[in-house]
Order: sequence, then structure tokens, then C-alpha cells
Amino acid sequence: MLPEGSFVETKNMWEGKIYTFPTYASKHDRVMYINEDLFREAGLVDAEGNVQAPQTWSDLRSAAKEITEAGNGEFYGIGIGLKDARHMSWWFDLAGLAGAGGAHEIDYRTGRYTFGTDPAYAQVVDLLLGMKGDGSVYPYEGTLDDSNLFSFFGQGKFAMFLSGSWSTNNLNLEFPDFQNYRIIPLPVPDEGRKGGLMITPGSGSFFMSSQSSHPGEAWLWLDWLSSRGFHQRMVANGLDFSVYAELNTPENITDLYKAQAYEAVTKYVVYGPFPPARNPQVALINPEPVIPDVGDVLIGIYTGQVEDWQQALIDLDARKQAALEAAIREARDAGANVSIEDYIFPDWNPMEHYVTQPRE
Repeated sequence: MLPEGSFVETKNMWEGKIYTFPTYASKHDRVMYINEDLFREAGLVDAEGNVQAPQTWSDLRSAAKEITEAGNGEFYGIGIGLKDARHMSWWFDLAGLAGAGGAHEIDYRTGRYTFGTDPAYAQVVDLLLGMKGDGSVYPYEGTLDDSNLFSFFGQGKFAMFLSGSWSTNNLNLEFPDFQNYRIIPLPVPDEGRKGGLMITPGSGSFFMSSQSSHPGEAWLWLDWLSSRGFHQRMVANGLDFSVYAELNTPENITDLYKAQAYEAVTKYVVYGPFPPARNPQVALINPEPVIPDVGDVLIGIYTGQVEDWQQALIDLDARKQAALEAAIREARDAGANVSIEDYIFPDWNPMEHYVTQPRE
């Protein structure tokens, strides 16, 4: 019996029929990695000698600065990957913890994009520019992206970086002797958390073709892949975390860093609104991508190419809103019964799971 919330219309179901089933745990795969050796070298320990991992945004900035000062040019506080617009866009995930629109970019309370108007995003920009201004960022950030940040981290070039739990596997493979690091959840705003890291329920991982020449044999594989036996082996071998939460225990997750990663990627997860579950025809809306998008704009802000960054974010909102509304008009012209109202959930509390109800 798969967990509640495993099946959602248009995600892995259509008109009540199941087409795929979830395998991996519901998670928001964004974490911070910290090098405990460099934290100790900077004196960032408590009275008992335990490393003081950053809990808030101010903690993150001050730790990065103190570590950089201790490094004296040999190592820095934090690594940031400017080569990868996707990686840069992940920094705005922190705004979700301050109650902003969430990982799906649009604020479902209003049906509007709010990068330029929600103060949470401005706080994240201030954090990034503050760390840069402090001189705390590894200075060759233009050569870094998510594919190589872990490597420079493993070489002790900087003490912290933001990535996903997958970097654990990379570190274990390429730096097996490097054991003095830790994976922690994203730090929260100084005034406390006001939101979560939003995901939608009902992912899909495995399916069987209706044209399969061997449906009986294929079904046996699907039956095994959905079993607790398979999931326990998957967790124990470090492949991923299971949709069966009760299997993601220290007894099954034998790798210390994988256990830390599981706690980090699930700690602040909240299920947000999912418009297609309320109106399945929303799945027919396909906005054109906007360029430059979030990560590109953040790179421009960080490098100083974009001077009036508040206006740049407001312009980003306008472009993304226009793309969404154009896609809605196109879907309506094709006969779909959709509107911007399908994206508005005024009762959404970003601190709590939201159950999207079908439209009556």
C-alpha cells in the first residue's frame, strides 16, 4: 500500500486511472555542505568543541566571513557557481523559508510572480551581495557550476556550498578519505521560518508500456519495484530515499552523510497547491520559457551587470506573467476551460501542507 498522496490527477493519474507510481521520497533536494575542519580552524565551535553550523542567514554570512579571514587567501567561506544559471536560481529557494511564493515560482496566494515585490527575494539578493562584498566567496566562481563545486569543496578551497544530496555520492567516490564534512538543512531567516520548501505530491517514476510484448513479466518487475523489499535494498545501498518514509531510518541508511541528507531534504518540505489537481485542463497550459530567466538575472545581479536589480526582478515578473497569461489564452482558444483563477489559492498557508480539491 503506497503512502497517502502518492497519486494525483494529471501528475501520475488521468481521469482516475493510474499511469505511474512513485518510488523516491518526497523531498526538496537542496542542502548546505559544510567542511568541519575549516569551521574549526576559524574557531567556529562551542564550549564543548562542537562545530557551530549556520542556522540563519546571518549565521551563514558571518561564518563565511570568519572562515575567509582565517584562510588568509588559502581557503574561503563559501563557493558559488556562476557558470550554472540553474544553480544560481536555487538560491531563491531560501526565500520560500521566509514565506515567499515557493519553489514553483508563482505565488499561489495571488496567482502572480513576485520576485520583484516580495521582500523575501530582496533579502536573498542582499545575502548574496553581502557575502560577495565581504570577500567571502571563492574568487573563481565564474568557472564553477553544480557539476564541480563538490570537487573544490573536497579539496578544501571553501567551507560551504549549496547543492543537492547527490553531491554526497560524488564526494564519497572522488574523496573517500574526506570525512570531516556535514550536510545541513538550508539556513532560515533571522526572524524565523515563515514558509517551507514547496513540492507537489504524486510523483511518478516507473510505468509499463501498453504495447509491451511481455506484460506479465513486466508487471512482475513493477510489482517488485514497488515492494518494501526493493525499497529497503535501495535505501541500504545508497541509491535514493524511499517513498516509504518508515524505511528511511538510521538502521537502513547506513551511510552517515546519506542520513544527514535525508533529514535535510525533508525537514522543511510542504505540499503546495497543484492547479491541475483542481482543474485537470490546466495541464494543457504550457508557457513559453522566458530568457533571461531567474538564474540568469541573479547572475547579472551578482556580477554587477545588472545595476538596478529591483527593477530587473520586477521586469522578470512581468515577462513570466505575460508568458503564463499568453499560454492560458492559447489553451482557451483550443477549447480548454481555464483561467488565471486556476492559479489562485487564497487560503494557502506556506507553513502547512495544502490538499488541492477538485473543482466542482
